[in-house]
Amino acid sequence: MTRCIPFDDDCLLHCGLRAAVTEAARQRWKPEDSWLGYINRPRPYSGLVLICADIEMVYSYTGRELKAHRGDVIYVPSGIQYRVASRGSAPDTHLDSYTINFDLFDGDGNKILLSDSITLISHDPQNRRYAPLAAELYEAFCYEKLGLSRNPLKMEAIFLYLLDRILTDVRSQKEIHYPIRRGVRALTAEWNQNKPIGVYAKMCRLSESYFYLLFKRSTGLSPVEYRNRIRINTACSLLRDTSMSVDEIAAAVGFETPFYFSRIFKKTMGLSPRQYRAAQTI
Repeated sequence: MTRCIPFDDDCLLHCGLRAAVTEAARQRWKPEDSWLGYINRPRPYSGLVLICADIEMVYSYTGRELKAHRGDVIYVPSGIQYRVASRGSAPDTHLDSYTINFDLFDGDGNKILLSDSITLISHDPQNRRYAPLAAELYEAFCYEKLGLSRNPLKMEAIFLYLLDRILTDVRSQKEIHYPIRRGVRALTAEWNQNKPIGVYAKMCRLSESYFYLLFKRSTGLSPVEYRNRIRINTACSLLRDTSMSVDEIAAAVGFETPFYFSRIFKKTMGLSPRQYRAAQTI
């Protein structure tokens, strides 16, 4: 029997979780690299993916797409078929992501899925909360490759501690998010407009400074950074899929000047808009 229990369901705290960690790996993605391993077959295990570098990872499945960036933690359920591609990997980066494959069970031995789709569950922009534990799991698997024995109980304990930190953060983010939910929804819907952030704070009956604080705690980004990330993601699609000029794209996604657009784009993607477009045609 398989149960699907969402990340923020308190049932997870009381069902006697057990875990079997099957692999912990670290990846170095090449620019515009793709992984098609599960495009024609279902994923045998669930996975946690921690994005550690300034790259964009794009997960595509069943007509949907999820984009992840530095600090994002992605859950991929077992049984799903998908492809993943990287964009903007820096050549001097030695670590782009960690992937931990696992099965999760309740106290009765039922398999547990935390979602039925690929899901962004948490955000750790400084890679301080989760990455050290992922590195510890990775090192344990390296010992096995060297012919040394590994300790499954220790790996289970490390993984469950990592999962507990993530689930605790998910609950905390949900509690923080509640007071600002109306402003976040409006900002997300109006991402190409340049309304002052104070407008969204007023919707939540909060001061602008307190709205900024809760927004940062909830998403890991300031409201302006959050809006710019949506704009840059949209601009990437327009650069790849249309012949619009850079100036036209800057205006279409809401930047007041092409210069500011190019500056934010390069800061986010590591390439200028023209360099990014050129790289798509290679």
